[in-house]
Amino acid sequence: IPKGLFQMLGNPYASAIDFRNMISASTGLSKNVYVFDPSITGTRALGGWQTLSSVTQYEATPGGTSLYTAGSSYKYTTIQSGQGFAVKATAAGNAGANPTVTFQESDKVSGGRVTTRGASPSNTVSSIVMLRSNLMAMNGANMELTDGNAAVFDNAYSNAVDEDDAGKSINGGENFGLIRDGNKLAVEARQALVSADTLYYDMSNIRQPLTYKLQFVPQNLSTANVSAELIDKFLNTRTPVSLVDTNYVTFTTSSNTGSTASDRFKLVFKPLAPVPVLFTSIAAKRNTDKTIAVEWRVQNELDMDRYELERSADGRNFATLYTAAPQVNNGGSAMYPYVDATPLATDNFYRVKALSIGGRVQYSAIVKVAPLSGTGNIAVYPNPVEGSTIQVAFTNQKAGVYEVQLTNALGQILFKDKWTLAAGNSTRAIELNKDRASGVYRLQLTSSTGEVKVLQVNVK
Repeated sequence: IPKGLFQMLGNPYASAIDFRNMISASTGLSKNVYVFDPSITGTRALGGWQTLSSVTQYEATPGGTSLYTAGSSYKYTTIQSGQGFAVKATAAGNAGANPTVTFQESDKVSGGRVTTRGASPSNTVSSIVMLRSNLMAMNGANMELTDGNAAVFDNAYSNAVDEDDAGKSINGGENFGLIRDGNKLAVEARQALVSADTLYYDMSNIRQPLTYKLQFVPQNLSTANVSAELIDKFLNTRTPVSLVDTNYVTFTTSSNTGSTASDRFKLVFKPLAPVPVLFTSIAAKRNTDKTIAVEWRVQNELDMDRYELERSADGRNFATLYTAAPQVNNGGSAMYPYVDATPLATDNFYRVKALSIGGRVQYSAIVKVAPLSGTGNIAVYPNPVEGSTIQVAFTNQKAGVYEVQLTNALGQILFKDKWTLAAGNSTRAIELNKDRASGVYRLQLTSSTGEVKVLQVNVK
């Protein structure tokens, strides 16, 4: 393999292999392996590369799919029977020759899985200090993973680009990596995080116009004693990024080439300012007029910029609902009330995001308000169906995307679609062919949270 190039390979055995053994027996290879993941669909449905790096202890980057799950309980050190993968040559082999790849019988391991049938948990990854940054494309109300990268911080590594860093394998769809000294990286290994650090992001093949979200997933960074800001070169803005909880920054692209510039974003770190405020309580209750009253109280309010009340339907994905300016900002206490005049008919989750003048981000606890009284339901009416239209009524349902499939008694698919619904009540229709046979049909609806509803439809 010529130095500096990627090489596609295939597992030559009828069993899984541990690629770490293969790399140890080879010469001039990086310690990283690249596997193609067709479940990275994004908005292009092209798939993408997952990087299996020793620096992340073989937790896949970007991870986050059904095949390569992200999380400390998952690491991937095997290549399955018949699976292709890529390696990168980083140095010369013996006597300065081109790097070589060596497979041995000892590479074989017991067990395995079908490559396209989901991930299996492996040994727990030990605590490492890491920041994952993922690029999510918005498809309606849904976020779809397109690509991502990871930065790992430990004094065992160098800030210079070397074989501990994982080069970026370019996707056919969007690419979102890191760049250092002209080297595009999927995983960057750096010394322990300090306030003078900066991560430089590199984007390519970005669609326009489109809305994206940058997802930041910190791991063990709360003790780093630094804060972070995302600098947007195109909009000339600075946005605080939490190093405690998973958080998102939304951006859009347009016909302006600056909106898709490869160097549009960078993440800068700076000293952590003292905690500017203390949340003492947050409460929310539904009023008789169906509005929801939210109230939060703080102490030691000092040098605050603003509070952002956020709401969510699932307790995970929050959006700003209301912004409040600080009341005292002199070290005293304050109470902030707000009435949500248009709450969701389903679950409502609230939290408060506090932003200091110095850029520190804090979050309150999350409070939940139960749905309006009345049982949610999905039904077909009338049933039996007369004519060629099936009416599907959604009552008190959560907002989201439903996968809809209608099959006949022989299992043949007659209708398949995705419906994006708002919270509350709505009705959708399925038009049947006029020559359809009478009988019993099966209507299956799968929500974006994985809940499945199956209805029996009688058609005259």
